[in-house]
Amino acid sequence: MTRLMRRLILAVVVSMGWVGAAAAVPTLEFTIPSQINTTVSYDGSLGGALMGGSITVSSVTGTGTPSNSGVTATCVLCTLSFSTGGLTSTTATSWIFGGGGSITLTGGVDFSDATDIATGTLLFSGSWSPSPTVLASGATLKISAASFLDTKNAALRAYFGIPDGSALFGDLGLVFSGAGSPPGGFASTSITGGLVTNAVSEPPVIALFGAMLVGLGIWGRKIRERGRPGGQDA
Repeated sequence: MTRLMRRLILAVVVSMGWVGAAAAVPTLEFTIPSQINTTVSYDGSLGGALMGGSITVSSVTGTGTPSNSGVTATCVLCTLSFSTGGLTSTTATSWIFGGGGSITLTGGVDFSDATDIATGTLLFSGSWSPSPTVLASGATLKISAASFLDTKNAALRAYFGIPDGSALFGDLGLVFSGAGSPPGGFASTSITGGLVTNAVSEPPVIALFGAMLVGLGIWGRKIRERGRPGGQDA
């Protein structure tokens, strides 16, 4: 086995380790506790939007973040609100809404140190893509497949070590009670619980892997060329 071939194999092993490490995507998790006196509704009109407001968020946890991974900070007077694009279609058990619209989280964060974020701060804001879906099972409704792209408060990013300019993709899962079945409207009576998961974009990982493949391809070509008549072994 040539020295260059040994280097190639080593590079493959090392690059797989790099990609595996990079694939551990930093994530922020915002917990939605059970609560009453909230609003999650659809008015039943053609093209009407899914609306949510006065939804309490109790905490935020960093998972795999560059800083303070595993730390849970208290959200102070945090309120989640959203509206989607208009209803696009229904099935016997679901409502499917269009993308666009907006989602915001406003409040404060208690980090138990001098970096606390004051109440009334816009913690993140974004818009939906692709289409959010509400699933019905009796009097229990569930928001699923609800993804969005957002911008995050700078102090929140800094605490968890998320670099400025990183694209953040979110997902909302929410279980609530409400009377109604497709294609009619519904209004919530209470929320059982939910979670907003916010992850750093993965394209940089893909770009890194692509660059590695290009480099390995060049090495492979060198191996082939050196194996031809007149070529030299390293």
